[in-house]
Amino acid sequence: MSPPLNVRVSGAWVESDATGAARLAGTTIPFGPSGRGGPAQEVLAWADVPAFTNLEDGGQSYNMGIRFQVTETLPCIGIQWSRVPDAVLAPSGGTHQASLWDEGPTKLGSENFVPVVGTVQDILFTGGPVTLVPATNYIAAIYTRSYVFRASGGVYPSSPSGKVVADIGRLTPFNGGPDAIGAAPTGTSAGLFYISPIVEV
Repeated sequence: MSPPLNVRVSGAWVESDATGAARLAGTTIPFGPSGRGGPAQEVLAWADVPAFTNLEDGGQSYNMGIRFQVTETLPCIGIQWSRVPDAVLAPSGGTHQASLWDEGPTKLGSENFVPVVGTVQDILFTGGPVTLVPATNYIAAIYTRSYVFRASGGVYPSSPSGKVVADIGRLTPFNGGPDAIGAAPTGTSAGLFYISPIVEV
């Protein structure tokens, strides 16, 4: 028999045989008496907090995102807005959307959502994970008018394991509606946008 698990509920410690997960430094860590849980999850580990926390694009709506690669085949279960602005304006059409693209550009997964301002927000694909493969350029993006970023400074963010690596040379607003990023993005870097894929490792 597995030993009981003590969990904190409404200010008191109680025994439980539940299995769950805790979020720590961008990684989901499974716990529980069974010793089993879902795969750990990782996102990009940013080197610094945003330099600009409340920016608005002057009335335009964009798929704002980050280009990245993976070093091994991994499932992507969603997109993380690693720092939602303190105030968020609705994009054209009134709906925020998190999306994953390749440079085709082909949309591989997406999910509409309501931003929770001033937080780190995970938006998970209801259609299931998207398989990412090495040597392929992907784009994790948020369709929005409001964003946070820091100026480019030679920082290439990666996940804690190094299995997801971003390319700051392609951090740019991807102009278009929620269903298009236009042509494959080029190297007009505007800064580090705090957006990341969520992968299972």
